[in-house]
Amino acid sequence: LKLPKLYTCAARILKGIRENGGTIGKLITEAKHPRKTCLSALVRQAIKHKAPLLAALDKAQIRDKNPSIVEDLAIVLACELLLGHKKALTPGNQKINTILESEAVLRDAYEEALHNHGEVKRAKFSPRYVRVNTMNGKDVAAVIAEIESLGFKRIKLTTIEKSDFKKWKKAVKHLTEEQFLVDFHVPDMLVFHPAAKLTGTHLHDNSHIVLHDKCSAMAAIALNPHQGSVVLDACAAPGIKTTYLASLMAKDGWIWAVDRSKERCESLKWILQSTGADSCVKVLERDFRRMNPNSEEGFTNAEYILLDPSCSGSGMTSRIELNPHNSGALEARLRSLHNMQVMLLKHAMHFPCVKRIVYSTCSVYPEENEEVIAEAIDFPHSNFQLVEALPEWPLRGLEEYPFASKCVRMTRKKTLTSGFFLAVFERVETKKTMPRNENKLGKKRKPHLDQGDTAVYKKMKRKMGAENAGTSSWSK
Repeated sequence: LKLPKLYTCAARILKGIRENGGTIGKLITEAKHPRKTCLSALVRQAIKHKAPLLAALDKAQIRDKNPSIVEDLAIVLACELLLGHKKALTPGNQKINTILESEAVLRDAYEEALHNHGEVKRAKFSPRYVRVNTMNGKDVAAVIAEIESLGFKRIKLTTIEKSDFKKWKKAVKHLTEEQFLVDFHVPDMLVFHPAAKLTGTHLHDNSHIVLHDKCSAMAAIALNPHQGSVVLDACAAPGIKTTYLASLMAKDGWIWAVDRSKERCESLKWILQSTGADSCVKVLERDFRRMNPNSEEGFTNAEYILLDPSCSGSGMTSRIELNPHNSGALEARLRSLHNMQVMLLKHAMHFPCVKRIVYSTCSVYPEENEEVIAEAIDFPHSNFQLVEALPEWPLRGLEEYPFASKCVRMTRKKTLTSGFFLAVFERVETKKTMPRNENKLGKKRKPHLDQGDTAVYKKMKRKMGAENAGTSSWSK
């Protein structure tokens, strides 16, 4: 019998990530397989349990028994056998038969490996962050009440735990699978044990809650767009940050969500629709680098730009990096990414109406973070300056850079998040700064909008010049 496509596709994704670097979400989206939910679950399980699965495969001598089973496929098949649904593997295929014949040895070896890796797993504790989506008709209190009705128990924090980040982290690390608490920095974000089962609940299926890594939520908070403003999310897919921007703006304003991939744009549209954010967002299938900031199109009115470009993804827990022993390949890749990131940031600064730019990556490498900022600070003829991002955040940039205190870093150990970096640039008003919506001839620009966008734009235009009179999202 032919090997099911689900397994070959999952193995191909594992190999692609391992050899070329990349994120799971992107490769799942681009995979030519109809059951993307099943594919995603299998790939993520295989990556999460890779170490004990490999130990079990070695103990069972699978490679010696059938040399045609390559490592990535062996991991996928063993994962399906040991962690999937009962009788998920159907006998008949020669490679599957090899795995099934070794089931007893694999199970014993896997349990032994899990025990040996127990201390490592506890040291790498990463909580699960869940954002309450208030755009679908339920406020935070109502959602919390429904979560409690599912059997979860909210942990009430002490006054000290609410005000001391170290004490709060300690409380998070003691969460059980049935407990949760409110995030220290983000009031509409809840924190669960990593094994908490939230997918499949009616709250998740109806997008009243969104699985949202805290670090990317902080990028949206750092941008802090006021209601009625125009935002450009330059590298928007998959769209989780875009939906949070819409929520922070109370869907009052306009967001241009840009991505150059047709498949990712389709996924982006689905997320926007399911979360109720689509009424204030326009998806553009465009390459941000080729978007003319001096054209007559509506996106040139952007006051805020969120730039989260492609990066190594080295800070993500769901990432399999390039072979660390191949330093030449890593250096070449980082150099290429750095050049692209600098070009994108410089391009963002050419938009005539932009007041604030947030640059962020899910990378731990300075080449993609502080080195990019160092180069941006020296851009000739720039009207932007680096300002302090998220002043209350406890972890700043690398100390060897003179501007480190203005940048933000996040790590699993110190902030209980994925590895992340962000910096904020703001326009410095000068006599040479162009007035809003005026070109060199002093004529009004007419943003290019589809017919369906006209009503939203009219509402947005009335507030175009208003300054942010509200409080910062950071201080909520």
